[in-house]
Amino acid sequence: MLKTMKYEVIRNKMVIIILFSILGGAEAIFLMGLAGDSRNLIGYGILGLVLGTSIIYFVIWLLGIMSFSHDLRDKTGYMVFLTPVNPYKIIIAKMLVGLIELTAAALFFIILAAIDIRILFNKFGESSSVFDAVAKFVGASKDTIWAGIVAFVISLVFSVLLYYSLAYFVSAVSSLMAKSTGVQRFLTITFVILFMIIFSVLSKSMPKFTNDISNEPISKLVEEIPTYLLSLGFTALFTYGCGYLMKNKLSL
Repeated sequence: MLKTMKYEVIRNKMVIIILFSILGGAEAIFLMGLAGDSRNLIGYGILGLVLGTSIIYFVIWLLGIMSFSHDLRDKTGYMVFLTPVNPYKIIIAKMLVGLIELTAAALFFIILAAIDIRILFNKFGESSSVFDAVAKFVGASKDTIWAGIVAFVISLVFSVLLYYSLAYFVSAVSSLMAKSTGVQRFLTITFVILFMIIFSVLSKSMPKFTNDISNEPISKLVEEIPTYLLSLGFTALFTYGCGYLMKNKLSL
């Protein structure tokens, strides 16, 4: 499975390097604006960082979701799925690579934003440490910020596993139902949208775990435990279904 994960990273590395290079350019503009006291350049840099972060995050999501679909349609599938490796290991390896990439990217963006906020405070306001500056910027305590980061990462893990397993399962179903690439894509998008609507309705109807935790992010995290368990259940179901189709129904 580690070799499969390594293969997935190699496939995506050039796209990710290019995207992060663009983000580096936006950071350079931001720093040049600070060095030259140019508020216009600072504004352009911040805009580029915000847009770049959003685009990179979306592309990483898309790469992880589309890799399985591409392997079903393209010749790479022969290399990936006809190796003497259990399909479940391949599916899980792809999901783990996507999870690691997204988590690492999220933490990188958080750290970069925290450093840039501190630089701005030091430039235009009072000098402070990274988290002191962030706490002042968002109007929250450092404990709340740390708790928010932890809650965000935990929520991200469940979301990534759920939607990757969903995308892989519906890709397998679409491939089984239609031979045309265009029809497969249409069916995949349709199934994903339908499930997102269904899951949204189900998650809103789930009970909340009431608690007396004073830290708001952690309190909300605990409240959503039933929803996370529901998400985990669907993840296991989709992963099993995808592996079953790969082993017994699909022919590459």
